[in-house]
Amino acid sequence: MGSGGCSSRTSIAICGPPWPFNRTPTGRAGLGGRWQVEPTIAFLVRYQGCRRARRLGQAAAQCQLYQACAMRNLLLWLSRVRRGLSPRPAT
Repeated sequence: MGSGGCSSRTSIAICGPPWPFNRTPTGRAGLGGRWQVEPTIAFLVRYQGCRRARRLGQAAAQCQLYQACAMRNLLLWLSRVRRGLSPRPAT
């Protein structure tokens, strides 16, 4: 895939070089906020197995991703509550 051609190794074909889009204002804005997203994606890939879906079908894979993201959000929120940066839930 390094030559900019289509990749047949993935289920979704990725064609063409990415750099023309990255040079547009929209592409630059997306790259500017990338640092905020990368740690979460790395966590999901490393610890939640989100590199590969555990079920067949796009809907099942999307559901797996939603569940993993919800779990990540819950862990981050509980961490903030424990450190006193977020209010405790009402009981």
